[in-house]
Amino acid sequence: MTKFWQTFWSNYGPEQAITEDDLFKQVAQTVNKQPIPKEQFKLSLDYIWEKLQLSSEDRLVDLCCGNGLISYELAKHVGYVFGIDFVARNIVIAKEWKAAKNIVYILGDVTEPLETLIGENTFPNKYLMNGSLAYFEPSQFDTILKNIVRYMNGRPFQFFLTAIPCFDLKWNFYNTPERVARHLENEKKIKNTNDGLGRWWMSDEIDMIVSRQGLQVQITNQPQQLSNFRMDALISNS
Repeated sequence: MTKFWQTFWSNYGPEQAITEDDLFKQVAQTVNKQPIPKEQFKLSLDYIWEKLQLSSEDRLVDLCCGNGLISYELAKHVGYVFGIDFVARNIVIAKEWKAAKNIVYILGDVTEPLETLIGENTFPNKYLMNGSLAYFEPSQFDTILKNIVRYMNGRPFQFFLTAIPCFDLKWNFYNTPERVARHLENEKKIKNTNDGLGRWWMSDEIDMIVSRQGLQVQITNQPQQLSNFRMDALISNS
């Protein structure tokens, strides 16, 4: 991520968390500026759980964990969770609102080496980046993959990237003349910010970066119940 996005997310939503709704608003889990329905939130959690085939034997790294909304729920299904985010406010709130005995929240940049972030001998086998690839450039994504591959050193792992804005589906999102005009104007100002949505990714870009690291990837559009303009990528080394 860039300094732009660090500043953006540091100031996004309520500064303090007074209610559970504030947690959703701080990490843009909203529809029309209101928290997403509980049923949709549960659906997204179940979807992640199913795709990563999470079990009590797994150790999970939640990259860009925000304020711990998802880390906390997934921790109920796994042995251990490392939640990493580079927004200090988010980590403070995660420790206050979404703490559990099997979660460690870490303030740090997920492009840094994993040895630096989580230590040298933990070797989590499952990795998650929920809704955040849009805030990285291809070179940064390549760095994240390199760091995981080097850290795991041949040990099996899976890495699930969810809710990636899909370039081929973006007109499902910009579906009114007003939205199209706003998108085009935003692109003139600061490219790939898209009014907070981030970068639109092409599936071929992801496939090329993943293949370069000798990994396999399955890229699919998200279920319609979750989104009609996002895709997911499930990466593995076996």
